[in-house]
Amino acid sequence: MKIKKDKNLSIYLFFSAILFTYIGSTLQTGIFNNFAVEKLNILPSQLGIYESIRESPGIIAVFFVSLLMIWQEQYIAAISTLIMAIGYFFYGFVNKWNQLLLIGFFASLGLHIHLPLSNAIALYLAKVNHEGKMLGLVQRFSFVGQFFAMGFIILFGKYLPYSYIFIASSIALLIASIFYLSLPKTVGIKEKPKIVLKKRYWIYYLLTFLEGCRKQIFITFAIFVLVKAYHISVRLTAILLLINAFAVIIVGPTIGKMIDRYSEKKVLFISYFLSFFVFIGYAFIHNLILLIVCYTLDNIFYLGSISLTSYINKIAPKNELRPTLSIGVTMNHIAAVIMPFLGGVLWVKMGYEVVFIIGAVVVLISLFFMKYLKDLRTRGESNTQPSDPQSDALST
Repeated sequence: MKIKKDKNLSIYLFFSAILFTYIGSTLQTGIFNNFAVEKLNILPSQLGIYESIRESPGIIAVFFVSLLMIWQEQYIAAISTLIMAIGYFFYGFVNKWNQLLLIGFFASLGLHIHLPLSNAIALYLAKVNHEGKMLGLVQRFSFVGQFFAMGFIILFGKYLPYSYIFIASSIALLIASIFYLSLPKTVGIKEKPKIVLKKRYWIYYLLTFLEGCRKQIFITFAIFVLVKAYHISVRLTAILLLINAFAVIIVGPTIGKMIDRYSEKKVLFISYFLSFFVFIGYAFIHNLILLIVCYTLDNIFYLGSISLTSYINKIAPKNELRPTLSIGVTMNHIAAVIMPFLGGVLWVKMGYEVVFIIGAVVVLISLFFMKYLKDLRTRGESNTQPSDPQSDALST
């Protein structure tokens, strides 16, 4: 009974940490495009450079996570949200291009250390055969955080300087860090520092890389198109993100349950198939309302990507889960470093439409390689197997 009570408390504290993490991060991202255009007057090519530098910590985060494996996940998560808090605080003082690059890199380091840890904690707390549901709930609480953040911007964004909103972002992340530190010591595991890279996980690495290409195109350019080409205001940007957050809050757990019921492969296939038409829509439709619909649909279809986390959880032993998720973050962000720079250059030379055509091609490539993904629901595989010491893992 006490164990169940402790686990329930851990879940409440964890979701509170997720909630405040995404309140903080969304307050920053919710105003960034308007801040960049109105205060810094940056060009699409400059945005691409900024995003490439901002995403570069995703490549090296695996080394930080590996070195910190002697600590349990919640302590590293607390450190990562603290780094984010400091970085977002200093966004409010940026007035030069080189300052933006430096602060963006620092804050992003905390963000990318946090990414694999939140999923690792969620999977640790999940009931057996309910991992997809737990990951779906993580998505729900992250978007509840986004919902609150966008509500704040809608209500107060017109009256507050950008610097005040960046400070509010920092405070929310400090609260998240406290919640992570409050998790019981029984949560998570300690390991010797190591990097795990195995041949048997190759399809996870590849699809995660391609997912990074797809995701980064939309994260970097979808809202920027609406601000730059259609001149939507910061308030309308916030309303759009609020609507998207509400949609994901409703749909997120359902996607997770579908993964548990039908398998990661089926859900991921549907997600990729529908995403293709979203990218085509963004490339060839020049109507603001329809582009907003495409943006909303992409956020919903992107939920299918939690299938990759659920998949690796089923084929990797527990002691390899955190470092393997970290490698996934690295693969994802190799793409995330390349695509913003490439997309910014192509936008300037050929128009933003070609950027989204490339996104559609990436989705088609992902669909092709999905044939190598195992249907684990059918095969009944799990991660209960021990780690093979003779495998092709790399350890440091």
